[in-house]
Amino acid sequence: CSSIASVLASMKNDVNIEARPFVPSDTECFWECNGCRSLPFDSRARGSVVFSVGEPSMDKVEAHLKNCTGGKPLAISRSSTIEPYYGEGVPTIKIKRNSSRSKRSSRSWGRKSYDVAAVNAGVEDIPLCFNDDQQYTTEFAYFIVKQLKKCYLTKAGGSRGACPVGFPGLACGWCAGKPNERRFFYTSADHLRNSFSHIPSHLSECKACPTAVKERIEELKVFRNSQKSQLRPGEVVCFRFAFSLLIF
Repeated sequence: CSSIASVLASMKNDVNIEARPFVPSDTECFWECNGCRSLPFDSRARGSVVFSVGEPSMDKVEAHLKNCTGGKPLAISRSSTIEPYYGEGVPTIKIKRNSSRSKRSSRSWGRKSYDVAAVNAGVEDIPLCFNDDQQYTTEFAYFIVKQLKKCYLTKAGGSRGACPVGFPGLACGWCAGKPNERRFFYTSADHLRNSFSHIPSHLSECKACPTAVKERIEELKVFRNSQKSQLRPGEVVCFRFAFSLLIF
């Protein structure tokens, strides 16, 4: 792909930057795009930060590089919203930029603040795990994560009082958008791991979830403990990976 080649070429031409497309970040097991890591997250193409025990696989690298703009910020930042505009003599849309988010440093990985008016009430159909991630967890956990989609908190308070409106979370991919849909919000990877059982419990009762999926969950439960015992220490990382995708 010419866009991928141009990004790689631009990195090689800079003597101060390594030639690898993704390099280790300041946080263990997280890798950043070598071409756009100097930009704020909001100004980079999606997928500029990935979780991987070793060097990221080529499918993760290429998924980002095909949209990466290198050291140039995105023409429209990812926090911008496009609104209809009906004035005379102007374009039929206008772009509203959230300046507070676009000023974030690429090293500021703490909790974000969110523009309530720009919160997406739906879900994002982006992958939360990839095929090569199966080696780091059990089939059960991997299959459960495959049933989820990224969503955002639209109401504050209650049991989710620690999360601001707009905070990213996980939604059941089968009942999302339907009455009584189920969403899950976690403040850390450890929180996600310790409360993970709530998700398969919901799937087993979800009226929108296909019977075949429910049966597969029950089948994989049988092998979960034996598979987990075969993993090396630190390899059960699907929770940290899924949480990293929510935040970044």
